[in-house]
Amino acid sequence: CLQILSGLVELPAYSVWAAVLHRLGRKYPTVGSFIIGGLALLALHFVSRDVSWARMVLALTGKFSISCAWSGLGLHALELFPTELRTLARGLCVMASRVGGIVAPMVSDILGAYFPWAPSMIFGCGAVVAGLAHLLLPETLGRDLPDTIHDL
Repeated sequence: CLQILSGLVELPAYSVWAAVLHRLGRKYPTVGSFIIGGLALLALHFVSRDVSWARMVLALTGKFSISCAWSGLGLHALELFPTELRTLARGLCVMASRVGGIVAPMVSDILGAYFPWAPSMIFGCGAVVAGLAHLLLPETLGRDLPDTIHDL
């Protein structure tokens, strides 16, 4: 059931979120979704396992928010790099994200077996830190994209 809901929550995260990014910009919606997702994952630690509906709501909120952040980050990252480096930079970003995708199940399965609180704390803190770090990036909505390194 959680797998189905987890997949279903991505549909609005990727489709509706594109309109949000188009209207409100890339920076602040992405920052907000990172922080909301991180806080939802951090809150999982404080909710009793007996209250399964609350844990499911928090997990799905985290999944929705992180999916929105991923969507915004992908677009924002493309717009930050100059044209002459855009495909190379995007490839490096995707490669780095895949390393995270390889490590994430190990954190959940191996570390989570010994410390059940660790996965939600690690992923939640990581998302909040990513959101705060994203504040350092410039907004790209309505601006000309850089063509060369010199344009940066």
